Amino acid sequence: MSVYSVLAVEMNNEPGGLARIAEILGERKINIEYAYTSLRKGKAILIARVSDIELAERELSGAGIRTLNSENIPVE
Repeated sequence: MSVYSVLAVEMNNEPGGLARIAEILGERKINIEYAYTSLRKGKAILIARVSDIELAERELSGAGIRTLNSENIPVE
């Protein structure tokens, strides 16, 4: 069994929410290897395996997008 680090991002639960994140990552040449979403307390959460997690976190945070970790993911 393999274990991978993934990126968790809070995104708007509306059309275009994922597109904004994908655009930022794509512009920085960060590949999304796989992704899924979840809803928690009315917020959409994107979970993704990306090619460079540290760069992705920095770039998304710099763009005002909240990244999450095991301590701050909303729990229902």
